[in-house]
Amino acid sequence: PDRVAEHHSSSTYSEAEQEIFKAGFEHYKNVVAPYKAEHPDMFTTEAIAERAAKLATYKAAHPDRFESSDATNHHHHYSEAELVVFKAGMAHAEEVAAYKATHPEEFTPEAVAAYKAAHPDRVAEHHSSSTYSEAEQEIFKAGFEHYK
Repeated sequence: PDRVAEHHSSSTYSEAEQEIFKAGFEHYKNVVAPYKAEHPDMFTTEAIAERAAKLATYKAAHPDRFESSDATNHHHHYSEAELVVFKAGMAHAEEVAAYKATHPEEFTPEAVAAYKAAHPDRVAEHHSSSTYSEAEQEIFKAGFEHYK
């Protein structure tokens, strides 16, 4: 019991940061972990290394797109907590893009419509069960769109 109480009471995170941290945990538990369980081949050491190599090549070809967040020409001035949410959106977009690249047949208009019809609870849940506030959802979406 002391560890549980300590976890909540001695945190160096503010209440808002704790909520964002919890939202990240919930997102991992409800979205990322099930995705990893369904697609273990995408998370092998080799697959991760291949994606890292592709990203390194892309970054080398486009260094201007990877400037530090404190650059004077940076478009947004997110707080550290908001950057966590923004980065979570980008990470989710990367996962989606990787999955789409390996399973294009699942993303035809017909396949998407069939999935939505077969799983209305998942489609609704993805949007309604978020532990992010509306403002955080907008930041998450911005991160997702930024990746695309």
